[in-house]
Amino acid sequence: MLLSNRYIIAIGGPKGVGKSTLLKSLHSHYPHLQIIPVGSELKRVARAEFHKSFLSLPLHNRRAVRNQFARSVVKMQYSVILDMHFGEFEDEGYPCIIPPLLQKYITQYVLLTASPSTLYTRRHQRTSTSRLDLASITMNIYGEKIIYQELVKRYGVPGCVVENENEAKSVTAIKRLFKRIGII
Repeated sequence: MLLSNRYIIAIGGPKGVGKSTLLKSLHSHYPHLQIIPVGSELKRVARAEFHKSFLSLPLHNRRAVRNQFARSVVKMQYSVILDMHFGEFEDEGYPCIIPPLLQKYITQYVLLTASPSTLYTRRHQRTSTSRLDLASITMNIYGEKIIYQELVKRYGVPGCVVENENEAKSVTAIKRLFKRIGII
């Protein structure tokens, strides 16, 4: 649903796919783009409201934090790009992290994805966490894809899948998409 010629674009994908890196690259060329790192914002709201980390909150409080964040995005008077994961995989199964309040205002979904081996390599280079096995990565990719497909289908909103095996090609694909929908 378009509100007064502004767009809310949700760019999601599995951990380590390069969402933030890609968006930082785009932002360097187009500084007017308003990019919101959803995970950081949810953590900030959780700390401000409950004095706890987001994932340590009970489910009902996480929902309250998500809804507060959603209301703030809906009230914005300019186009925004949400840098996010479509699902929360830690302990809730595969629920969509975007509250219905916000879902109805999103004008474009973009799924950024890569092969499990590419994500394995990227994660291994960036972190030493224990969730580096290919099976976990494959499930994360699959979960993001399923939620993305459901959102596009349920809300009838355009969707676009961008393979991020090569950052330069991915930046070009996202630039083309943003030009087509009129935000750059």
